Amino acid sequence: MAWASRIVLAVIGAAALITVATFVAPAQDGQDGPEHDYVNFTVANPKATRPFEQITPQAAGIDAAALDRILQRARETKTDALVILQGGRMVGDWRFGKPAQPIEAMSATKSVVSLAIGRLVDTGKLRLEDPVAKFFPQWKGTPKERITVRHLLDHTSGLKADQNTDEIYLSPNIVQLALEAPLASDPGAVFFYNNKATNFLPAIVEKVSGRKLDEFMRDEVFAPLGVTRFSWLRDPAGNPHAQAGLKIDALDLAKIGQVMLDEGAFQGQRILSPAWVREAVRKGDGIRQTGLLWWQLRAPGTILISDETLDAWRKGGADPEFVAKMASIRGRKTSGEAGILALLDEAFGAGQGQKAYVTNVIERKLPGIGFEAGPVAGFYAEGYLGQYVAVVPASGLVVVRMIGEGSFKSDADSFSDFLDAALALKPVPPRQ
Repeated sequence: MAWASRIVLAVIGAAALITVATFVAPAQDGQDGPEHDYVNFTVANPKATRPFEQITPQAAGIDAAALDRILQRARETKTDALVILQGGRMVGDWRFGKPAQPIEAMSATKSVVSLAIGRLVDTGKLRLEDPVAKFFPQWKGTPKERITVRHLLDHTSGLKADQNTDEIYLSPNIVQLALEAPLASDPGAVFFYNNKATNFLPAIVEKVSGRKLDEFMRDEVFAPLGVTRFSWLRDPAGNPHAQAGLKIDALDLAKIGQVMLDEGAFQGQRILSPAWVREAVRKGDGIRQTGLLWWQLRAPGTILISDETLDAWRKGGADPEFVAKMASIRGRKTSGEAGILALLDEAFGAGQGQKAYVTNVIERKLPGIGFEAGPVAGFYAEGYLGQYVAVVPASGLVVVRMIGEGSFKSDADSFSDFLDAALALKPVPPRQ
């Protein structure tokens, strides 16, 4: 298989189960455990930033049919906010009859936290290769002293963690929870999407800067961007979360995307160095499957289902209707895990694609489908329920989609084909 990712790996090949972890909502009301509360921030002295200049979709080079499509899909999926910037100008800010307000960014929070680490690295207060034991001497003299800040950022720390987040939301101290975690693998040896390990990052920010992560972000990032209000989740011990927990307005989240698009600058002010941005969005080879809490955005790739695979399914007892529908999507173009799941749902009905695949292929231990990835087109942040920030440098696009927990009614509302829809807005011409 030429390509793999967190969720689709669990669908396409059982071998991936050793590395995957999914986006999971906070613990539900009624679960026993300490209270994790949001701290609401009002930025007293935000920088007087200029509103984004308005530009028509036509002037921005936006494909009219693609714009109609993404707006249609946004409405269908009960989206609260869709923001499209092109070249640092405002194409549109749609709220679909809902109020403009901070929305929980879920795991897209991780990508925002990356900016705090970048600020500290850029100012020489922190190094990516610093051992975590430098800040938590309890680990000195143990195998965990080899874990570095970089390992926390690229999900290769090796710390044992659950695939869901229940243990985090049931913990009175999420830093202590991570500190006490045993090693499941050697540091740097295995990729595992690790919510628990990322919660070390706020503690490191506090030890290095003397400010809690949310306060540091307020002063060092949000105020310069003209952000006036946001909320951040803290545990009962006062530790800000990093795996999720930021409530932010979609337009302010788009400003984060614009900073990353412009290699660390915003309206002439330097927030991050170009070197940090390039490192944060670069995907390493081999074990590393992500940037520094940002994901690579690839142009649509191709679903690969050979005649031999179809024949193996038939002989292996797969439902003939399943085989026929899968044959209908081979050769189709899509982007990443969400796009593959969207194609499966297109073939089998909303919410039924993954179930059909597991029943007919995974459970029967039959050969899986393949996927030939398209070229890298940009990078993105993603969160549970379908929170997205897509950045496409070649076309100058920043596209943000957010949905509130109250709007989300079913998995169909996750807008799983969002990345494809965003890439289609302003297709990048192929390289000559």
